[in-house]
Amino acid sequence: MHPKQAILSKNADLHNIHKNKRCFILATGPSINRQNLKPLKDEICFSLSNFFVHPDFAVMRPQYHCIAPYIHNCPEQDWQAWMKRADAHIGYATVFCGLSDYDRNQRDGLFEGRQLHFIDFSGIWKNLAADGVDLTRPLPGPQSIPVMAIMIAIYMGIRQIYLLGCDHDWLTHMHESKHFYTEGEHIISRRGHNEWEGADVETECHCLIKLWQQYKCLKQISDGKNVEIIPEFCTQISAMNTLQ
Repeated sequence: MHPKQAILSKNADLHNIHKNKRCFILATGPSINRQNLKPLKDEICFSLSNFFVHPDFAVMRPQYHCIAPYIHNCPEQDWQAWMKRADAHIGYATVFCGLSDYDRNQRDGLFEGRQLHFIDFSGIWKNLAADGVDLTRPLPGPQSIPVMAIMIAIYMGIRQIYLLGCDHDWLTHMHESKHFYTEGEHIISRRGHNEWEGADVETECHCLIKLWQQYKCLKQISDGKNVEIIPEFCTQISAMNTLQ
């Protein structure tokens, strides 16, 4: 078996593993600060990117953690420092990474001893609706990390996907990074990384169009599978009886 196929074949164990369950995808937008997340401690949760700095992370103990396959202009030493911090703070979470990071995300024993899955993002978006979401085959690259988590959740057979902190409003604060945490709580930002380097309105508008198209494609796929994606969970999570 080709090495790439051997790596991807391990993802077959995840197919329909949470069939007909619900999950919560936890992104890092500032809207997260309006939510009491502690009631999610017994839910299936996907934490994204730098979410592990949330003060209630240890209470929620997300079962899965997704790492973006690419961060613009990030020096390798800063990436490694961030991965080491993630590895030390995400508990026993299963980790998802892009296949392109297979070597760098296992360097010097990184993520050793935990379940680690890789996704091949060399696919094409226009083919996804016909081919379906299959983590053992190439998938199209996500414009934003919640898209990655949604594809994983669909493959796992999840029926309801709640999105939290997926603000996607960066055009309203061009050249200013905003998350639920202060920027100093992200080790890459603390080391001087500027995610806005080279950005302009035209480029960011193109990025948002791509993101919109990707969500539109996933909506088409989810509708065909009777999967509900709730794009903004505004109801207070503490009223969990409304979700039963």
